[in-house]
Amino acid sequence: MQVYQYHFNIMRKKRNLFGKKFNRWEVISEHSQVKTNKQMWLCKCECGTERFVRGHALTSGRSKSCGCFHREKMKSITSGSSNPMYGRKHSIETRLKISRNLPDISGNRNPRWRSDLTEKDRMDRRILPEYKEWREEVFKRDNYTCVCGKRGGALEAHHLESYSRNRELSFSVDNGVTLCKKHHRRFHTEYGCIDNNKVQSLKFIGGINYASIERR
Repeated sequence: MQVYQYHFNIMRKKRNLFGKKFNRWEVISEHSQVKTNKQMWLCKCECGTERFVRGHALTSGRSKSCGCFHREKMKSITSGSSNPMYGRKHSIETRLKISRNLPDISGNRNPRWRSDLTEKDRMDRRILPEYKEWREEVFKRDNYTCVCGKRGGALEAHHLESYSRNRELSFSVDNGVTLCKKHHRRFHTEYGCIDNNKVQSLKFIGGINYASIERR
């Protein structure tokens, strides 16, 4: 048994890796783990990270870096023209299919549901499930197209009669119109955000349509 142990120790003779370079690792000093009898080395990666690495992982090529090599490799595969979705966007129909297949976590099914808010608070913050449904119905009716003629992109549902002014019309589809983010912001810049009415909305929409005709 002692002879076997002697030969075993000879086979496990430690290698001196000090100063050597393995992929992106450069060995700085030795650090032996007494408990596990594993030969560990303090190494410095090309990116500047220092870490203890097992000698076998270095010599076998199992450890190439602190992780920066893998991150750079994945970035080169998934970014820019290497990405299969580069320059492509999901169509509105595809996005709708994805949305329908997602689990319903609206309302009190949402883990972030706040039971301390009243219905008035939710109305003011527009976080009622009914508001989301109303918004989608307006988009569907208008074929996801702004009154300026632009389809898709960043769309917002605008109340013709302000929801704070006419609560009974808050979820009426006839009281909504689809605007792109640019024109929605422009409307509220011109008319403010309080007590807007249908006359203002129709006047603004008429101006957009007239401008579109002029450009043609």
